[in-house]
Amino acid sequence: MEEGSLRCDANISLSPKGSGKLGTKTELKNMNSFKWVKNALEYEVDRQSALLDNGERVTQDTRLWNVEKGLTISMRSKEEAHDYRYFPEPDLVPFLVSRELVAEVRKSIPELPKEKMARFVSQYSIPEYDASVLTQELMTADFFEKTVKLHNNPKSISNWIMGDINAILNEKNVDIDGAKLSPASLAAMVKMIDDGVISVKIAKEILPEITEKGGSPQALVEKKGLTQISDAIELENVVKKVIKANDKSVNDYKAGKKNALAHLVGEIMKETRGKANPKIVNELLLKKLDRKGET
Repeated sequence: MEEGSLRCDANISLSPKGSGKLGTKTELKNMNSFKWVKNALEYEVDRQSALLDNGERVTQDTRLWNVEKGLTISMRSKEEAHDYRYFPEPDLVPFLVSRELVAEVRKSIPELPKEKMARFVSQYSIPEYDASVLTQELMTADFFEKTVKLHNNPKSISNWIMGDINAILNEKNVDIDGAKLSPASLAAMVKMIDDGVISVKIAKEILPEITEKGGSPQALVEKKGLTQISDAIELENVVKKVIKANDKSVNDYKAGKKNALAHLVGEIMKETRGKANPKIVNELLLKKLDRKGET
């Protein structure tokens, strides 16, 4: 419409709530912008409401939208139906539609976005915002559902699709069907995170490659030697080393500066190239840094 290849005439009328009868309509003529249609209709709602609230009558007329003044202006009044030259079309025969046909057609209509969104919230217990984003495109909604069927963690899968995956797709200027990432690969990656095999950091590292080239996240992790370290004894040695090398952060933490813990965690992750299990690292650190513990 904004390109000038389409124009719109919009009719609007107001009536008391529950009356069941349409009020007097006005016609908004020759609008070539979605924004103007919206603004003009909103203006007419306010104008007609003011007239009706004051006991005045809305006249049936054709109006133009004045963009500069932000109001509608009457072009011509049409008080009766014959002014619109209504007449039966002799070449069109009556067309009767049975209730059975309506019911059959209704059954054939696929699930619409609003219905799908409501179902996603109810079935997968994800926030309404997530559901609204996932159902904007059918291919994204289908990808999400296929992935959840393979690994039942809807919220985590939703986060990956809306966040990192969407960013990669935008950067490559492709949609989710045009990428090499499969529901099976995403499900496997999220499961590896949930099982403690890899960390979120490692997942973010391998995601661009499996999105662009496809393949198994398990195979890629093994090839790159990125399996998460969850052995408490191995990690305890790293924790001791980092604590010994960071006296200031240790003292800051013991002095009540809790953000010092994040620095120590970061150093441990750097030492293990992001492979340390964050949960175990935090547990070991807190145990070591406890005032009664040994450092």
